Amino acid sequence: MTALIILLLLAGLLLMTVELVVIPGFGVAGIMALICFGAGSVFAFNEFGVLGGIGVVVVTLFVGTVLVIILMRSKAAKNMELKEDKGKAGVPDDLDVWVGQEGFAASMLRPSGTGQFGREKLTVLTEGTFVKKGAPIKVVRIEGGKLVVESLEDDINVDKDGAGGDGAEKGGAEKNDVEKKNEIDKSEESDLQE
Repeated sequence: MTALIILLLLAGLLLMTVELVVIPGFGVAGIMALICFGAGSVFAFNEFGVLGGIGVVVVTLFVGTVLVIILMRSKAAKNMELKEDKGKAGVPDDLDVWVGQEGFAASMLRPSGTGQFGREKLTVLTEGTFVKKGAPIKVVRIEGGKLVVESLEDDINVDKDGAGGDGAEKGGAEKNDVEKKNEIDKSEESDLQE
């Protein structure tokens, strides 16, 4: 009978390990582990009396707790964690602070895309217009949990192919766009180095 108790408790620990590492959640292996622990505990109370049964339950709980701690600190548990997504544009929690902020289009806005405001890359939306990459933009309002921006360059119209419209952006603005692209590239390189 002692061998059966030990076998049931070891099977419970093994099934608990499988549940935690291989198939996370609370499924068949977890239920089977509870059944093995319960049956082993009942047999321990019958075999060793109240004190012996309590001792077996305490030892089983201690070993199970230590096993869970070891498993949660293992490489397998680290692989199950969600990774933080760095370097991608997002929507901040407090949107109101961004109204009035100026930045530039870090990607083509058709009409949505990524805007860069200082070191922050955020998902933005225009009022239906297309804005080319590198064009200065300003957050004008919050609409439906999104940052709505407008281009600060009145003379740049971008058609749906992404090409400049009337050619009015030649000359000084072209140099400005190259400088902005260089700023974007430097910012992305510094983000990768962090």
